[in-house]
Amino acid sequence: MKPQWLKYREEILSSLDRWDGKSVEALEGLYRNYSANDDFAKVLEDWADSVSTSIKLQNALSHLLKQHCDNGYIVLAKQSHSILSVLENEPHWQTLLHILQSFKSFELVEEYRDSWERILKSALSCENKFVRAWSYYAWALFADHFPRYGPEVNDYIEMALRDEAPSVKARIRQMQKQGLI
Repeated sequence: MKPQWLKYREEILSSLDRWDGKSVEALEGLYRNYSANDDFAKVLEDWADSVSTSIKLQNALSHLLKQHCDNGYIVLAKQSHSILSVLENEPHWQTLLHILQSFKSFELVEEYRDSWERILKSALSCENKFVRAWSYYAWALFADHFPRYGPEVNDYIEMALRDEAPSVKARIRQMQKQGLI
């Protein structure tokens, strides 16, 4: 007999299979329907097997995770392993964006520092300007947690303010106003 959380996981994945791949309202509805369950976070954290081949599922689960983080959920370091494995295998830009936007909700530990560093460096060169803009945000938080990266992040910010698209510069100036950098 399957554990209850696996049945719950299958129910969520089945609902996501029916999702049109576009409607944010539908994802918000799914979030309202499922997020109160104690196993919801476990499903979101254990998503690597589910999303390895499906961009649609990657984007949906990362959107739900972002929404959960926006509502106060913290992703503990030991729980971020499967998410990191997805991010290290060239995720869809929307998936990466959702994680970068939720970065403040990830517990950062030395064990996963190298993985996060690779992901964040890769995000800086993403074609999508929103991903690049939010990668500076994540870098600022990363350097706050691992201070030895402070000078490197300052260099990234300097280059961005000189060379990046206006929307990326605007995001960085917003971060400056918030005291993040």
